[in-house]
Amino acid sequence: MNTNDEDSFEGDSASLASEAATTTMRRVLDALKMEYDYDAEDDIISLRVQLETFEAAMFLYGENDDMATIMIRLPVRAPESVRPAVGEFLHRLNYAGRRKFWEMDYNDGEIRLRATTDTIDAPLSDTMFQAMSRAVLEIADRSFPYLNAVITRGMKPDFAADQAIAALSADSSEEDPPE
Repeated sequence: MNTNDEDSFEGDSASLASEAATTTMRRVLDALKMEYDYDAEDDIISLRVQLETFEAAMFLYGENDDMATIMIRLPVRAPESVRPAVGEFLHRLNYAGRRKFWEMDYNDGEIRLRATTDTIDAPLSDTMFQAMSRAVLEIADRSFPYLNAVITRGMKPDFAADQAIAALSADSSEEDPPE
C-alpha cells in the first residue's frame, strides 16, 4: 500500500468515528430526561441508577475516539478475607458470559462491571448505547444478591455463580419470543 492509500484509509476511519461517544451518551440521557453530571475536562459522565437490588453508580466515557465504555461500580467492597472467594465468583461469571465484564481491585476490594465497544470504524449509536446500558445494568442487578452471598460467606463462589448464571439465563429466556 502506498502512502496516499494509507492517508486515505486513516482519513475515512477518522471521519466515521468523529462523534465522541460521550456526545451520543449525553444525547440519549437527555432524551430519557435522566439526571447526570458531566466532567468536561475528563469527558466522563456519572449518574446514579436505581435498580431492583441496589443503587448503581454508573460512569460513561469514550477512550481516544476509538472506544465507548459503560462502567458500574457496585456499592460494596470485598473485605480482604473474602477477596479470593469473590475473585473466583467473578471469574466464573466472566468465564460463563459472552463478554468478560467483571473486575475487582485486589488492593481495596472495589468491584465493577464494565462493558466496552469499539467505535474506531463508526461512532457509538443511540441504539448500541441503550442496548449496552440495559445489558450491563441487568447483569449487575441479577448478580448482586449472589455476590453479596459470597461476601457474607452465605454461599460458596461456585454455587453462587451457578445461581447467578441461572438467574441471568432465566431473564434472557423470558425475553425471547416463543418459537
